Amino acid sequence: MSKHFEVTVLGSSIPALATAALLSRHGFRVLVIGMRHREPTYSVEGTVLARRGSTIDFTESPLFRRILVELGQAQAFARRVEFGDVAFQIVGDGVRFDVVRDPDALLARLPSLGTAEEVARMRAMLSLAASVRSAREELFSGDFAFPRIGVLAKGAAERKMATLPLAEENFDDSAFTNLPRAHPFRRALALFHRHLEVVDMRPVRAISFARAISAATSDLGKPIDNAGSVHKFFVERIALDGGEVRLRDRVETIEHDGKRVTALQLVGDGTKVHTDWLVSESDAASVLELLLRAGPVRNGVALPLARVARKYVLNVVARTEGVPPLLSERAVLLASRSELDVLVERTRIDEERERLTCTLEVDVADLPHAREAILKTLETHFPFIERHYELIDSPHDGRPLVRFERGARKEYERTIVKPGGGSIEREPMEMRASHDHLEAFMGDPLLPFLKNVLLTGESVVPGLGVEGGLLAALASVHWLKDHDPQKGRLRRKNWTKIEIG
Repeated sequence: MSKHFEVTVLGSSIPALATAALLSRHGFRVLVIGMRHREPTYSVEGTVLARRGSTIDFTESPLFRRILVELGQAQAFARRVEFGDVAFQIVGDGVRFDVVRDPDALLARLPSLGTAEEVARMRAMLSLAASVRSAREELFSGDFAFPRIGVLAKGAAERKMATLPLAEENFDDSAFTNLPRAHPFRRALALFHRHLEVVDMRPVRAISFARAISAATSDLGKPIDNAGSVHKFFVERIALDGGEVRLRDRVETIEHDGKRVTALQLVGDGTKVHTDWLVSESDAASVLELLLRAGPVRNGVALPLARVARKYVLNVVARTEGVPPLLSERAVLLASRSELDVLVERTRIDEERERLTCTLEVDVADLPHAREAILKTLETHFPFIERHYELIDSPHDGRPLVRFERGARKEYERTIVKPGGGSIEREPMEMRASHDHLEAFMGDPLLPFLKNVLLTGESVVPGLGVEGGLLAALASVHWLKDHDPQKGRLRRKNWTKIEIG
C-alpha cells in the first residue's frame, strides 16, 4: 500500500501538531505519524491515572496566541483553559505559601517568607521575570520567525533574538536570584525551572530561569478536561482541515537519495508513504540515525543530547479526608533535600477520592527508590495520609500496582493496567538534556541534512523550552510556505478566514 503527502510530520508533541495544523490550514496535504504516541492518561477499572504532569508553560505565550489566531481558534481555545487565583503553593517545614497570580497581591504577601533583605531580593527576581516577559511579548507578538535560513535572513533574526535578556556565559544561579539555595521561594521556582527546561544551557540560564518564574506565577493554565486537551485540540484541527493523523504508527526507515527524502516505510502494515517534505520533532541526532539506515547522508554529523534527568511520575489515589483541604491544585512539596522536592497536582476524581500526580526528577540510579522518596515526602507533609491510600501506581518503574482494600495492602501484576491503556513494561520518561556545544539560543539547525527535512522540536531553540518548539514550528511553516509559490498564490487568493485577534 502506498500513499503520497506533501508534508509528513513525525511526532505528537505540541510543536509537531501545531506545525501540522498550520500547514493543513494553509492547504498542504499533511500526514502526522505519532511515533507510537501514548495518551497522557490510562485507567484502572475506571480510575484515571496520569502518565505525566499536566503542567504547560505556553498557554499565555505570544507564540501560542499567534498560532491560535492563524488557525482562527483563539476564542474557541480560550474556553478550554482556566486560570485560578493561586498559581501554585509552597509546602515545607512550617511553610504554606500561596503564590497568587495577581502581581500586587503576591508582592504584598512576600514579607511572610523571609527577612526584609530576602523580600527585596524576591521582589527583584519577580521584577526581572516581568521584564523578560515584556521582552518576549514585544518580540514574539508580530510575525517574527526564528531560526531563519539564508545569510541575510538568518543574521536579521539573530539580531532580533539578541534583544532578549541574556546572561553571561559563566552565569551562576545564585547571582540571578541572590537568595540562599535553601530558601523555600527559590527552591520552588528552581523546581519549576527544572521541569519546564528542555535543555540545560548555561549561556541562556538567565532568561530560562526568568521564563520559568513567569510561567510559574502567571502562565500555567489548567486544561478544563484533562492533560490531553491541547493535543486533542490540534488533532481535531488537522483532521477538519483535511490532514490525516496516525498517532500509533511509527517509521521504520526513511528512504532518500542522499539529497532528498523520497518515502517512509511504516512499521507493521507495510505501508509506504511518499512525501515531498519531512518535518520531525526529534533532535538532529535521532533523525540522522533513521536516515543512515537507508544509506549515507551528506553532511551527516550531529552531536547527540546528553540525557541528564528524567521525570518520574507517581499516581497516589487517596480518600478526600486524607488530603489537606487547603492544598491547592498545584503545589511544590519541599523535601529533606532539594533534589527530592516534589511537584504535586491535585485532581478530584469524585466526591470521595482525589488523585495526587507527583513528579520527581531522577537519574537511572535513583529510579528504584523514587516511589519511596515521593511517599515519604507526602507522608511528612500530610500526616495520616497513608491511612487513606486507595491506589498507588507509576507507569515508569515497572513495579506492581498497589491497592489498599479494607486496610490491607495488596500488589497486583501490571496486567491489570493493560485494559485501560497502561503498559505492562516500564514506560520511558520525559527527559531533560544537556547540550554543552550550543551557543545562546542556537540549537539544532532548522534544515539539518537533506534539502527537504525540517526540524520543529524543542532542540532547535532549546533555551526557550516548549515555547522554543513553537518558535521552530512557526519557522518551519514560514519556510514551507515560501518554497511553494503555486500554493502561495492559491492561499493569497482564497485565504479570507483568518481570525483577527
